[in-house]
Amino acid sequence: MKKYTPIYRTLLIVTLVFVPITSPAFAASVNWIGGDVFNWTYNPDEVDKTSATTGKVRGGIEYSDYFGVETHFAFGGSDNVTVENTDVKVELDYVWGVFFRASYPISAARLYGLFGASNLMLSIDSDKLSGVDRIARLSYGAGAEYLINDNWVINVDYIVYLKSESFTYGGISAGLRYRFQ
Repeated sequence: MKKYTPIYRTLLIVTLVFVPITSPAFAASVNWIGGDVFNWTYNPDEVDKTSATTGKVRGGIEYSDYFGVETHFAFGGSDNVTVENTDVKVELDYVWGVFFRASYPISAARLYGLFGASNLMLSIDSDKLSGVDRIARLSYGAGAEYLINDNWVINVDYIVYLKSESFTYGGISAGLRYRFQ
């Protein structure tokens, strides 16, 4: 079992608690929670990209039709890649992020952009190499959603959770959300 430092546990707890407690300050706000099918891609410069499909949980607050805050959490999924004739297994331990969200409503649909920060932990394992990468960076993305009724929303988006000089980690997701009104 992996050990997480107290700072990572604290940040995760604060993120998950922040969303519901801030909503009473805004009378018109709408809380929501949802789940997505998440196809992630890890694309390092030196080797072929890896990808896998997993689930993602998200929650948020819509302060208005145009602005909100949301958080994402996903874990799991692995893929193998060959590096210098050696099989390397890349596994997602977790990725979580907090985002500011700007939306543009078009009838029952909305286009939205996300900007925030994410924390990623990947495990890399092979006969010659093993280790864990834990990285935090700025994140961004865009998506669209459709309000089926006042409570149910379907969504699709693409998010770059982490981008550095040597790799990109992001993915496309599609899911269903429930809005508490």
